[in-house]
Amino acid sequence: MSRGGIGAIQFGVREGPHGHGAGEHARHRGLHEILEMIAGAGLPARVASRAALLFERLGRVEAEIHQVPVERVHFHEVGALDSIVDIVGSVWAIDALASIGSAPRRSNTGSGTVATAHGQLPVPAPATIRLLEGVPVYSSGEKGELVTPTGACS
Repeated sequence: MSRGGIGAIQFGVREGPHGHGAGEHARHRGLHEILEMIAGAGLPARVASRAALLFERLGRVEAEIHQVPVERVHFHEVGALDSIVDIVGSVWAIDALASIGSAPRRSNTGSGTVATAHGQLPVPAPATIRLLEGVPVYSSGEKGELVTPTGACS
């Protein structure tokens, strides 16, 4: 495929009848269901293990924020198939590039508010703040959510 004269690969994520499109809500999934999806996906062991750890961490943070047991956490935006693919794909890419090495960077969190399944939340959102504890962050003042809980996981 070519877009704007540059060669590219297009990757689409589609889900059966529970998928979401314009005007529809993403399917909510619990941690157990997501971990089963990862375990059954045929991923390399290191990728599956790291992705599972990230979702478990996200589950603990969400449970703490909502003051419920982790078993009762239902991921809204992060439970959507495209978000699961984002996290697992990022873990796979980082694993594949590990031999290159990387240096810690600061994260620009953005500012303002973001619409979520729980209503308007400040940017960075509470889960993002918790997941970024110990990570150097800053805000340039740019409006918008520049680091999501999905991005903060890794």
